[in-house]
Amino acid sequence: MQASTRTIRHLMRMPSLTLWAPSVSPSAARPWSAAHASFLADASKRLSASLELEVVVRCMAELGVPQLGSASLICTVDDAGAVSHCSAKHREPQREELLSALGRPSVPDTGAWQPISSVARTRQSMVLSQLATGVLLGGASTAQMVVLSDLGLKTALLVPAMDRDGQRTLAVLVFFSEQTRHYGSSQVRLAEELASRFGLALEAAAMYRACQTLLDDRQETLATTVHDLMSPLTYIKGTAQRLQRVEHRIADRSAREELRRRIDAIDSAVSRMTSALNGLLEISAPPRQADVYRDPARHATDLVDVAQRIVAEQQQLAGRRCIRLRETPSNLAGWWNTDRIERMLGNLISNAVKYSAPATVVDVSLSSEMDGEGRWAVVRVVDHGVGIPAGDLPFVFEPFRRGSNVGQIAGTGLGLASVWQTVKTHDGRLWVDSEEGQGTCVTVRLPLERNPG
Repeated sequence: MQASTRTIRHLMRMPSLTLWAPSVSPSAARPWSAAHASFLADASKRLSASLELEVVVRCMAELGVPQLGSASLICTVDDAGAVSHCSAKHREPQREELLSALGRPSVPDTGAWQPISSVARTRQSMVLSQLATGVLLGGASTAQMVVLSDLGLKTALLVPAMDRDGQRTLAVLVFFSEQTRHYGSSQVRLAEELASRFGLALEAAAMYRACQTLLDDRQETLATTVHDLMSPLTYIKGTAQRLQRVEHRIADRSAREELRRRIDAIDSAVSRMTSALNGLLEISAPPRQADVYRDPARHATDLVDVAQRIVAEQQQLAGRRCIRLRETPSNLAGWWNTDRIERMLGNLISNAVKYSAPATVVDVSLSSEMDGEGRWAVVRVVDHGVGIPAGDLPFVFEPFRRGSNVGQIAGTGLGLASVWQTVKTHDGRLWVDSEEGQGTCVTVRLPLERNPG
């Protein structure tokens, strides 16, 4: 098979080396064969299966063998064109380790990696002669040519993988053949098409890594802020507890009762703020930290007892609104995380109070139900407030999303997101029925189960 070639004299300083770049005719309009089309479709699917850089690079190395040669070496490059990471693949597993060893970047001034740097710089595909392939894999000494012979490789095709704008080289794909005249226009065209798909996968992996870094930075900043806020809250709560111990010294009964109400209100407010800060940390945790929240420590918990306590605390802050606990069984015990259940109920009730008009009633009811999935504890919180517009309902559980009709009512948009996180970690169910201007009913179903341990 003959291929039109031109000599690239500026690539290597050693005059004994010859590199060929096939003069590929404009064949992009030519249809792919069924086999090549199927290969490229499968390659796209496999390359998009992961966003981890090392996995994507390894996948690319495996895709090239045997479709484009007996071995492949995938080298990611930095902005200066220097090799930063390599992944090797050989059709014979016992030779892959040898290729991987030769594929580690050499001392920069040896010139062994100059072909890759040149392809990264010029963004042009090239075919290397047998001698140039030997230099690429470690030098032109007799010993290294013996190693090259042991690998069974004679020629190489180098193809750049660029960003979607074609302005920056992200990697250089090196495919090796055991034949001296293997790479012609059709192989180069297929390799370049594969490289374009690989470039998109690399960009996606880079964006994913950047997002992870941003999330890590955001989480660290958030955790520091929460810690800074927790310290004064702890001081406030401790001060309230000290006041409780000295309130009996006040002789005036009405003054003593007023102090007791205010101390209880302070203690309740601090608890709610602490719960809200913990909830903010929970729902904003990066995905790789989310498992910390998916497996909460559980204890035998009586939902009726928790609801009575939370309703009493919220009533102190509700002003003219009335919170009514109704349809309550004597007990409703399950194996849950008590702190999260308290926070969930607090968020549900405080949300209902916040979006209700003064002198209205918020109803909280508890019950148990049985269906095909098992027995459930059911919590319903009903208000007669502003309601949620139909267009906003699909997004009510997303962090920082609020109804478009809330006007000047203060809020962060984290309450229902935190509720959903708690329900999800307990394998529960959650839904909202609402009509704008009429009110909202939030229903939570938690599985009633014995100690899973």
